[in-house]
Amino acid sequence: MCLNPQVVSVHTGIILENGSWCLVRSSGTEPVFRIYTEAASPEEKEALQQAVKQALFLEIEEGKAGWMS
Repeated sequence: MCLNPQVVSVHTGIILENGSWCLVRSSGTEPVFRIYTEAASPEEKEALQQAVKQALFLEIEEGKAGWMS
């Protein structure tokens, strides 16, 4: 899976050019992010999840991410 896929829409999550999508939201009751994904194959889904996790952790490490209230 391309690590820089073309984003088609961000209205209800992130919809990628290949039809895969992801939604990231923070929990209202726990200090966690929930990552929801859908892709054409289990391998593509896992790659998308890992790319999103990596992007979230990089943002947190650089102090750019904040908790939603």
